[in-house]
Amino acid sequence: MKHFINHPIFFKKIFLLWIVIVSVYHAKGQNFENLDFDHSLQENQINAWLFKNETTQAIIDTASSNKSLKISKSENWKKNFYQDQKITPDQLAVYRLSGRIKVENLNGKHDVAYLTVQFYGADSMLLNAATNRSQGFKNTQDWKTGTVECIAPINAVRMRIGGGVQGGGTVWFDDFAIEKYILDTSSVEMSDVAEEYLKSVVEIMKNQALHRKHLDFGSIHQILRSQLDNAQTVEDTHPIIDRYAPVLLADGHSQLTPAKSVKQLLGLDTLDVEKLKKDILQHIEPHRVDSLKETIHYSEGKLIDGKVGYLIIPPFEGLYWEALELYADSLQRIIEHLDQPSLKGWIVDLRKNWGGVNMPMIAGIGPILNNENAYYYIKPNNEVFTKNYYKKGVFYEVDKGNGNTLTLQVKNSYRVNNKNLPVAILTNHVTSSAGEAVLASFIGQKNVKSFGSTTGGAITGNAAVFLDDGSLFHISAAYLADRNKKVYHSGIAPDVQVKFDGKVGEDLNNDPVIQEAKKWINER
Repeated sequence: MKHFINHPIFFKKIFLLWIVIVSVYHAKGQNFENLDFDHSLQENQINAWLFKNETTQAIIDTASSNKSLKISKSENWKKNFYQDQKITPDQLAVYRLSGRIKVENLNGKHDVAYLTVQFYGADSMLLNAATNRSQGFKNTQDWKTGTVECIAPINAVRMRIGGGVQGGGTVWFDDFAIEKYILDTSSVEMSDVAEEYLKSVVEIMKNQALHRKHLDFGSIHQILRSQLDNAQTVEDTHPIIDRYAPVLLADGHSQLTPAKSVKQLLGLDTLDVEKLKKDILQHIEPHRVDSLKETIHYSEGKLIDGKVGYLIIPPFEGLYWEALELYADSLQRIIEHLDQPSLKGWIVDLRKNWGGVNMPMIAGIGPILNNENAYYYIKPNNEVFTKNYYKKGVFYEVDKGNGNTLTLQVKNSYRVNNKNLPVAILTNHVTSSAGEAVLASFIGQKNVKSFGSTTGGAITGNAAVFLDDGSLFHISAAYLADRNKKVYHSGIAPDVQVKFDGKVGEDLNNDPVIQEAKKWINER
């Protein structure tokens, strides 16, 4: 059975090492138009450029001698602008987008202005993408040039360039230019060991990747290889595979955990790879259970106003059955403690939960799920991969392909006094992967409502595949779906949008998401 162990991933800047320049498209080149932002059709309409999020103002700024794109926002939100062009690559190419950026009062912790390059394949599937967020266009800065580079896979049919702003403030963009390079891997030198290891990983991608029917694995192999000049050991390949896999596989979620980190998770000096390939989840030696208890990040709970049970469900990374049981049992004990006669409802806070293993989360929160609870992982052809649910103290993962069932039993499972109490689920952009699976298990339950902001969108189920060196490759194999088999392809929006940029769980009285949830509970 392939256990789904889910982790988020963040796009990182791509460093291109082996390139040969072949051409440069200047501001008035034949493909993209109005790269100097000198032409507008009419007020608030800018020739060639399209915009997302019309709640903010975008205009051609004519205050200086050179016209530029000006984006002004008074609230913390996002605005993106872009334009597309069809492309027909005949060989792997690198595109570099540059542009001048000026920022004013972009002062929030996560505020940033950026450039972006994206490539799409058939059916508008995102094949590769990059931004220059890490270049730090924030606070107040005068004009400065930013750049971003991205590889166009052979099967790309559309290229998108653009930029965007996250946060409140004012940003100016001007003088975009595009450079194109041919990716040349002929001079890349790798050891035979590293070369064979890379081939084995690409073969796994070819056989199991969620979007494998739409991907060009020859391109993927060459893109990865281009970054591995002088790679001598399998360890040398790990950072590149981990960095590129979520982008090149178009799932935003696949990643590689090196053998060294797997050893740390398991607390072992050596790994029995063949044993782990049969079952990733192992049992710990009895004498190590006490020390294991101290390493687990458990859920937290308290009563709010003496009548609302507040639960914070954290991420979970354990690879031992005993760790799963400890996490799940601890959560049920918290629920039991808070389930008092005066209780009016529950708040389940997933805003710190970036993912991990979802089994103990569902097993732990099970007492406040109704009897029809379920969530699924569904393949692109709509075939059910696994059905997952909680029933009478047991979490079940049923593999619909081979009929195998994986179970996690909670010791002394608890049953709440009233299963019909309202349940508020809190989410934000951090809520991802296994955290999104917890949310999906509640979607469709009549006494449930979600509050906050859209989740992180790591909504695929990752099959855990052990490699020969003991590293663990998490590869997206199916989409998350709720009890009604509604499939999610991106972040899950809450029922009630509530903005909050503060620290989760610290000042509940000044947390507007919690206040909205309490209001809803008290009105029922």
